[in-house]
Amino acid sequence: MRILTTTIFDQLNQAMQKTMTDWATANSRIATGKKLLVPSDDVSAVMRAMDYRVSLNDNSQFSRNIDSASNALSFTNTLMTSLNSTVSDIKKVLNSAINASTPALQSTFTQQLDQYRNMLLDTANTKYVNQYIFTGFTSSTQPYNAVTHAYQGDVNPFNVQIDKGATVQVNTIGSDVFSYSIGALGATYAMKLSGGQNVHYTQGAGTTINVEIRQADDVQRVGVDDTFSFSNVIQMTDTLSAAVTNNNTLRVEALQDPFNRAQNQLNASQAGVGARLDTLKTQTSRLTDSTATLQDSLSATENADMNTSALQLQMADTTLQALRSTAAKILSQSLLDFLK
Repeated sequence: MRILTTTIFDQLNQAMQKTMTDWATANSRIATGKKLLVPSDDVSAVMRAMDYRVSLNDNSQFSRNIDSASNALSFTNTLMTSLNSTVSDIKKVLNSAINASTPALQSTFTQQLDQYRNMLLDTANTKYVNQYIFTGFTSSTQPYNAVTHAYQGDVNPFNVQIDKGATVQVNTIGSDVFSYSIGALGATYAMKLSGGQNVHYTQGAGTTINVEIRQADDVQRVGVDDTFSFSNVIQMTDTLSAAVTNNNTLRVEALQDPFNRAQNQLNASQAGVGARLDTLKTQTSRLTDSTATLQDSLSATENADMNTSALQLQMADTTLQALRSTAAKILSQSLLDFLK
């Protein structure tokens, strides 16, 4: 069978081109550290690598969200610890004021209560990163009115995503911190004061609590001695200050239970903030593990094995040298060499 010179040339050319391609590929893998140089190298592997990168980008965004939320909630938790301390101080003054009958003591207690009220108001209107902490979703609105001390925010949460399908609330609603509820609209309960009078607490609209101090034997609500209302602990402190100034011991005593309930509500709200911080801490750990797994999978998918690539480069180089030597011997022969 006769083999044409062109056939030999074509086969040598194809072999050299393939070997040079293998050499270039191995060399590029060593230089870049990647085994997926073009999508055609392994289409399914390229798709997996893309999925890993998308997941890694998502995890990175989730981590940034968690860091931001953790900072905001930690700041809120610190504020609530301060609030709790202030309410405890107010309760101490209240208990002392019940038995204080001298004007000097009343004046001292009033000054203290006014100072505590201002502290509560300042804390309630605190900003974090130029946004109000306790105002709800409309974080640009001041939560509590400086004059009436009424709540001006909303009750809508602001959530951030910390994982696929998982969010956490970053803001803390002011009415959940500074107010409390005794039940549905119209819900009521009564307590007896030390002088024998009955004090009745009734749930009004929103967070308003209506208070009536009645005579001991008043069943038909004919002999109501005093009435007042409040919707948050700032207004309660204002009412207490006025009661101490006017030596209204019935009203001072009637505020004991509301302050206890307000502090219980504050503790419950702070516990909720703590629970969210724990959630973020757990999620941070989970994201760290997930990110490490994804990075390992991505590396295994697209990173080249240096030892294997070096061996492939050496083999390609040896093959290429052999082909060049063979080609030089074959192609250097003339027609006379074949006629000999």
